[in-house]
Amino acid sequence: MAKSNLQYLIFFLLHVVLGVGIAASGSIAFLWGLIPVTYGLFDIVIHKNKHERAACWAAYSTGTEVVLRMQEAFVTYEAVKYYVIILLLTGLLVDRSFKKSSLVFMFLLLLLIPSVFLTEMQGDEFRKAVLFNLSGPVTLLVAGIYFYNRQVPRRDLNAILVYFVMPIVCMAIVLQLNTPDFSSIKFNAESNFETSGGFGPNQVSTLLGCGIFIILIALILKMDITGFRLTDLLVLGFFTFRGIITFSRGGILSVVIALIFFILFSFLINHPIKKRFIKYLIIIIPAVIFIWSYSIEITSGQIENRYFGKNAKGKEDKDLTSGRLSIISADYALFLENPVFGVGVGMGKFIRERKYGYLAASHSEFGRLLAEHGSLGVVFLVVLIGLVIRKMILLSTFNKIWFVTFIVYAFLTINHAAMRTALPGFVFGLAFIVLVSNSERKLV
Repeated sequence: MAKSNLQYLIFFLLHVVLGVGIAASGSIAFLWGLIPVTYGLFDIVIHKNKHERAACWAAYSTGTEVVLRMQEAFVTYEAVKYYVIILLLTGLLVDRSFKKSSLVFMFLLLLLIPSVFLTEMQGDEFRKAVLFNLSGPVTLLVAGIYFYNRQVPRRDLNAILVYFVMPIVCMAIVLQLNTPDFSSIKFNAESNFETSGGFGPNQVSTLLGCGIFIILIALILKMDITGFRLTDLLVLGFFTFRGIITFSRGGILSVVIALIFFILFSFLINHPIKKRFIKYLIIIIPAVIFIWSYSIEITSGQIENRYFGKNAKGKEDKDLTSGRLSIISADYALFLENPVFGVGVGMGKFIRERKYGYLAASHSEFGRLLAEHGSLGVVFLVVLIGLVIRKMILLSTFNKIWFVTFIVYAFLTINHAAMRTALPGFVFGLAFIVLVSNSERKLV
C-alpha cells in the first residue's frame, strides 16, 4: 500500500474533489461508503493482507463514518463499526496472525453479554439498543485483537495514517461548502450545528480532532500525509479552524491533552523525537494564535466564552461539562443500586429519565459500563487498564511514547464522546502496534 509523495498528493486532491461531490449529492457518499467493505475486502483477500491492507481499509472506513451520517448515506446507522470489524477479522484470517496473547480481549467481550438479557425493550427497539451500545466496545476489542503486538513497518504505518486522514479531508470540504456565511450565523456559547454541517458537533469535532492528532504525529515521525509537508501543515490549520468553530470542545481538548502526554514522555525518556516536536512548535504556535484570533473575531468572542466556561453573556457557567458530570453521577448512582449486572444494555438513559427527569445518552463509556453492566463493567475496566499498564511497562522506548499517546487520546475520546463512532476503538487498537523499520524487523 506504500505510495510515493506524488501518489499521496493525487490521493489527497482526489478526496478534495470527492468532498465537493459529496456536498452536492448524498448518493455519491453512499456509494463511496461501500468501497472499503467491497473493493477493500477484495484487496485484502487477493493480496493476503500484505502491507496491512486490512488496517488501511479499516482506518479509511473509520474516517468516513461522520460524513456518511451527515449525508444519511448509510445502510444502517452503525454500518461503519460493522465494516471495521469485518475488515480487521478478514485480515486476521487471511494472514493468520492471530496471537494467543490477545485472548484477553475475547474474555472482555464475554463480560458484555450477560447484561444484554436485562434490556427491557422488545423487537426492533431491543436490537437497536444493543447494537448502538455494544458495537463500539466490540470494535475496540476486535481492533485490540488485530493490532496487539503486531509489528508494523514505518511505510505501512504511514499508509494507515494516510487512509485515516483522507476521508476527514472530505468531511472538512463538505463542512466548508455547507456552512452558511459566518456573518449570518448567530453564535452563542453552545455547540453549533450550522458550522458542523447540520450534524452533531461532538462527532464532527471528534473526527476533526483525530485528523489534527494524526497529522501532528505524522509530522513528528517524518511521515507525509498529503505527500508534502507544506500541504500537511495547511490541512492541519484547516482542520484546527473547522474543529474550533464547531464549539464542541472535546475533540480539540483531547488532542491538546494527548500531546502534553507525548511531550512529557519524550522528555522524561529523553528521546531524540522531542527535537522534531519543538521544531514544529515554532511553526504551529503562531498559526494556532492566528486561527484562534480569527475564530474569536468571526464568532464575536463567543468561542472564547465557550472554551473558558462562560455563557453567551460572558458570565461563568455553573456547569463546565455541558451536563456530562450530571450524567456520570447518575450512572454511578445506578451502579450502586444495581451492582451485580447493572440496569441492562441501553437502559441507562431511560432509567435516568424516570429517576432524574431527563432523557440523555451517556457521553462517557466508563460511566455507561458501570450503570448498564454493573460489576462486570468494573471487571472490564480493571482488566483493560491492567492490560494497558502491563503493555506500557514492557514496550521499548519509542513504542512506549506511541502507546501512551494513543491510549490517552482514545480514553479521552471515549470519556467525552462515548463510543458513538468507530474512531476511539480503532485508535485504541492502533496503540498496540510495535513500530519497526522498513527493511528489517527491528524496533525503531
